Amino acid sequence: MPYTITIMSPAKLNLHLQIIGRHPTLSRYHELRSIMTKISLYDQLQLTIAKTGIPQYTLKGFSIEKERDILYKAYQYFIDRTNICFSLEIILHKTIPQQAGLGGGSSNAGCLLYELNRFFGFPIPVEVLVEESKVLGADVPFFVSRANTTVIEGIGESITPIQSHQMKFLLIKPSEDMATPYAFQTLAATMQMPNPHVLSKFDLQHAWDTNDISQMNRVFSNDFTSILPLAHSKTHHLLESLRKDPEIIWCGMSGSGTTLFALFQHDHTYESEKARYQSMGYFCAIVETLTN
Repeated sequence: MPYTITIMSPAKLNLHLQIIGRHPTLSRYHELRSIMTKISLYDQLQLTIAKTGIPQYTLKGFSIEKERDILYKAYQYFIDRTNICFSLEIILHKTIPQQAGLGGGSSNAGCLLYELNRFFGFPIPVEVLVEESKVLGADVPFFVSRANTTVIEGIGESITPIQSHQMKFLLIKPSEDMATPYAFQTLAATMQMPNPHVLSKFDLQHAWDTNDISQMNRVFSNDFTSILPLAHSKTHHLLESLRKDPEIIWCGMSGSGTTLFALFQHDHTYESEKARYQSMGYFCAIVETLTN
């Protein structure tokens, strides 16, 4: 009898992101160091799993070529890895914008892998699944893991859980998109690698553990903001205006962009600022970090 379950797939924010340099053996990847946290912006996946013994995959609610479908790749990986044959239907309801630096596709794949593994009795140890899932994308291991806030290293597979802090952000995304391969290619052409200015893991964790927002704003950064003047002037000007806003005590960009985040001094400011930026045509959402 088919089994149906609905899972929620959260977005992420990179609160800090520095590129160290190219991976020594996986030349198409870069090594990084980041603080990543899950937030209360979700895609919804309705999964119907049938133990038919025949592999069959169907995706509804979202149109994409199979060779580009990260959910299909996750399904195929799980079958190949476990030799369990089953049919899978996914009804996907997207809320997380694409090419936004919020990890929507990676979250979908990571949450799907974890749920399939759980449903079939954890045939793959979770720590192994976290490590191996990097073949699907650098952010996928974070979403396979159950941690809400982590220091990410390597190409994304080295995950150190850290304490989550309750924070509220306004997300603002201009209409400009930033494809991850393009972002890395542009950054590699404009910055020194290996990067001599990378903060140590100790320094990152120390700044985070203080839970001092003003210190985080001073210490944390995102290397991809350096390419905004060349690649996306609208996003660059918006980020500069956020940095000058006296009501904002912390702002930045997530991932390779182009979603910006802002933390305000006063809680009542969020709704009015959301309405203001939405009236300019931006995607906006008020989110909180996940702490449970």
